[in-house]
Amino acid sequence: WFLVDLRIRSQLVTVVFRSVVYLAAVVLVIYDWRIVWPQACKYRSQYIDHADEPEIANAAREQFDRYHRESVLLLSIVVCLLLGMILFSANISAAHIVG
Repeated sequence: WFLVDLRIRSQLVTVVFRSVVYLAAVVLVIYDWRIVWPQACKYRSQYIDHADEPEIANAAREQFDRYHRESVLLLSIVVCLLLGMILFSANISAAHIVG
């Protein structure tokens, strides 16, 4: 970010785009880490603790499956965002320092 020649308009656009994509990926990872995954862990332990009680265990398993699917979807989106960031990093050129 600090060494890119920003006098070229296309470089500026790609720097902004890469920054937005990176921040979106970070936000999704934090959301998965702090919101989705603790819920999945809670229902997983509830499922294990009540394995002999089908009414409670089945409901907990369904909730665990829901949160696990959401977590996998979020992480798949993060992978796609980071791959997009790599693709838009192909044209990076360093600024020419006149000294």
